[in-house]
Amino acid sequence: MQKDLQNSNRETDLMEEYLQSLKARRYSPKTIDAYRKAIRKFLRTMEHRQLRDITGRDMKSYRAMLLDSGLKTSSVHFYFRAVKVFFDYLVATQKLFASPVAGIEPIKVTRAIQPIPTEEEMQILLNAPDSDT
Repeated sequence: MQKDLQNSNRETDLMEEYLQSLKARRYSPKTIDAYRKAIRKFLRTMEHRQLRDITGRDMKSYRAMLLDSGLKTSSVHFYFRAVKVFFDYLVATQKLFASPVAGIEPIKVTRAIQPIPTEEEMQILLNAPDSDT
């Protein structure tokens, strides 16, 4: 049990080190908080695994779990990307030899096409000048 706690603390320390690197690169506090939330979710899911023992198969299972949880595809994409760049950081700083996310294709995020204003709506917009300028 003590070993699991040490591993958990180590993973959390690595996450905080990564988040500090984002802060040093002037990422916004909201972005850093969003990454923290995504990485914590991942670490909780893999709580009994050390980062070096996580495989590509584990990552595919994690992505499938996110998709099955009812999250929007764009949210799954963000959560998975946050974990991917965390692993990229660990490899770049030589904390890990290789990333288990390497070679896994990101899911496709489809975006709704915004409606195009009609000719009449465009005319209304053009006829409404800004009186403050």
